[in-house]
Parts: sequence; C-alpha cells; structure tokens
Amino acid sequence: NQAVFSLKCLARPGLVALNRSFSTSDSRNRFGIDPTGIKVMPTDFFSQVRAELFKKTGESGTWCLGIGLGAYILSKEYLVLHEETLLAVVLLSTMAWLYKKAGPTVSQLLDDYAQEILEQLNQGRIAKMAQLEEEIKLQESVEPMLKVGKDVFEIIRENNVMELEHEYRSRLHQVHNEVKKRLDYQVELEDLKKRLLQEHIVTWVKDAVIKSITPAQEKQTITQCIKELKTLAPA
Repeated sequence: NQAVFSLKCLARPGLVALNRSFSTSDSRNRFGIDPTGIKVMPTDFFSQVRAELFKKTGESGTWCLGIGLGAYILSKEYLVLHEETLLAVVLLSTMAWLYKKAGPTVSQLLDDYAQEILEQLNQGRIAKMAQLEEEIKLQESVEPMLKVGKDVFEIIRENNVMELEHEYRSRLHQVHNEVKKRLDYQVELEDLKKRLLQEHIVTWVKDAVIKSITPAQEKQTITQCIKELKTLAPA
C-alpha cells in the first residue's frame, strides 16, 4: 500500500502538468491538433463557410441567412415563443453575463488552487525521492559489508572448530584423570593388601618364636644379656 501511494504521488504531478499542457490552444498547435470552435469541428470550417457566403451573397449574406433561418424556425414552430422561452433566454443571458464577469476570477482561483495542490504533490514527490536516495546510499554503504561476509563466515567457522577442539581436549583430559584415579586406587589397594599380609606374617612369626622359647632358654638368654651389659659397663 505504501509503495502504491508513493507511485501515485510521483505520477500525479506529471499527469496534472500534462493535462494542463494539453488544455491550451498553443499545446494543441504544438502537438499538431487543430483547434475547434465548439468542440466539434475545426475553426477553419467556420472561416471557410464565412468566406463562401461572402463570395456568394456579399456583406449582408450572413445577416440574411441568420434572419431567414430564425424566421423559418419560428414559422414552422420548431421554436415556440412562450413564458418558458423568455425564461430560457433570460437564464442563458444571465449565465453568459456571469460567465463573462466571474469566469476569469473563478478560473484564476481554480488555477491557483490546482497550482497549490501541484506544489504540495511536488513536495511529497521530492521528499519521497530524497528518502529513496537515502535508502540507495544506505544500500551502497552495506554493499562493502556484504563483500567481507565470506571472511566473517570463515572466521566464525574457524572459531567453531577451535571450540570443538577445546571441548574434545577437555573431555580427553577428564577421561585421563578418571582413569588415573582408578589406577591409583588399584595400586593403593594392592599396597594395603601387601602391608596387611606383611604385618600378619610378622605377627605370626613373632608369636611362633615367642611360643617356641622355653623358660630355660629365656633364663639363659637373660643371663647372657646381663653378662654382655657388665662387659660393656667398664668401657
């Protein structure tokens, strides 16, 4: 709807100007159109008829033809004279007088009004043309951005590849840590088993040795220890 309105605004001043140009006699002559007397036949026809009457009947021929034609119309009652006829004559005379007196003024007012409308339409057309020029400039400024669009897309693609690589390495590191934790747990578990087994063996051997010592061996061992202590005392 906005586009249709804009086209109408742009086209209407041209149509008005074209109509005004065709409405004058100079424009008709300029475009090869013969001017007409009563909008039916060219004015040359009337001048030719007047010339022929002047040749045939002289100076009074036109008056005689007009008066004779009027008398014929009245005698045959093609035109009946009564109150309405007089009223029509008065009405036509009044209209002709008003047309002669007020016609130029009204025509000037209408021309001024049409010119005002034309100027308003031209202002709208000029404003629309300025808006279209601004839009064209905006499109031209956007065009270089579109040229670097390929580079921007390539950068975005490389960035996405880097993000995927980072995510892959992060997950790989996470898996490595989890596997290491499990292996460390297995090592600690084996160490704990070995330590418990070693402590058990030591305790078992100690208990077995203690149980294997007799009271005589214990007394002999104590006596031997005392002798060794006495031997070491003077030193």
